[in-house]
Amino acid sequence: MTASIIRLLPRTVSGPIEQIRIFEQDVADLLSYKRQGHMEKWEYWEADFYDDPAGGAQFWEALIKQPGPYYLPAADKAMLVRALNHSAVSTILRDIHTVVELGPGSPESIASKTLPYLTHAKKYIAVDMCIQQAEHAAEQVREALPIKTESLIADYLNPGIAKKDRGKTAFVMWGGSIGNIEGLAGKNAQVKLTQSLSSLSANCNPGDTIFIGLDVESRREIITDAYNTPLLSRKFLSVLYAAKKFGLVQGKFTPETWTHRSVWHDISQQCAHYLIAGEDQDFMIAGRRIKMPAGKAVITNNSYKFSPAIAEEAARQAGFSRVYVSDDRPIALLMATK
Repeated sequence: MTASIIRLLPRTVSGPIEQIRIFEQDVADLLSYKRQGHMEKWEYWEADFYDDPAGGAQFWEALIKQPGPYYLPAADKAMLVRALNHSAVSTILRDIHTVVELGPGSPESIASKTLPYLTHAKKYIAVDMCIQQAEHAAEQVREALPIKTESLIADYLNPGIAKKDRGKTAFVMWGGSIGNIEGLAGKNAQVKLTQSLSSLSANCNPGDTIFIGLDVESRREIITDAYNTPLLSRKFLSVLYAAKKFGLVQGKFTPETWTHRSVWHDISQQCAHYLIAGEDQDFMIAGRRIKMPAGKAVITNNSYKFSPAIAEEAARQAGFSRVYVSDDRPIALLMATK
């Protein structure tokens, strides 16, 4: 990364320069069509000022407070409340030493979904590629409970936490994030779901358990109404504004002319989140020149929906010995023990 780019980084970006370099490469891959659907982890940069279009975290937090047709927060919370009253879940949690949260959410999410799962834990680790998300979650837990906390910059599925001499651990992932899988439109993601769960399995010692919120909704109208909302549009588009704000792009690159549209692909059970250029683009990023005509679209993120049967089979193939999927709808609990 050049010195000029480093100088343009906002004060709120406190993570290492390496994090920005990875972000730059991911944006370049997206806009050059080398990869598609892989940007979800970058949608949570902090705002430098009110209504900063590059600050995806503010749009997410606003959405959680007023979700409208976006059904996931309420359904996720309802499922977790019921799960805590399930004898198998409570038995496992009583024996857990460390809870690792993969992609912690908003302060409301931490209060309503994370803290109840920490009743018996001695340690909490927040994992996110966006350091602010991880740090804020760890700080909120530290202020609420007398337990050790850590924040870690890492990919959700590969946190790299040492396995030796580690107490029994629960890995938790809420909000349907397991369905944010890279892929082109119409691409079946069952194999990648198994790969994702295999990555989590590789992080587990025998006796460790994963708890995952599994979005099993499959009705087109409900799904497209949920994702085609103004706040989610701004969250999806924020990655483009962040690339410009961080000084990663040179040339004609106008995020303010782009729009968002989420489309349901029934054959692949995939809601693809498209960003559409509003005018011709011609710019340089990561040493690549990219020319894009108006109307051209990229898939910034995917929200795949999996049936309970597919998720259970994927977890078993990933190496988990005991697998349970609750009958909650539209968000089910996937609980799997190594």
